[in-house]
Amino acid sequence: MVYIESATNRTENVFRIIDIIDSRCKEMRLITNRFDFLADDISEIYHSR
Repeated sequence: MVYIESATNRTENVFRIIDIIDSRCKEMRLITNRFDFLADDISEIYHSR
């Protein structure tokens, strides 16, 4: 779980970071506020977009 903030503003929301490897073997980092899905499900949702 992470918070996203800047020098002047901090969000009140908690996020999660998911590291994935796409179909071209490129590493990607996804940030989401969905804790009710598995990381694999988040990855599939991203790929289907």
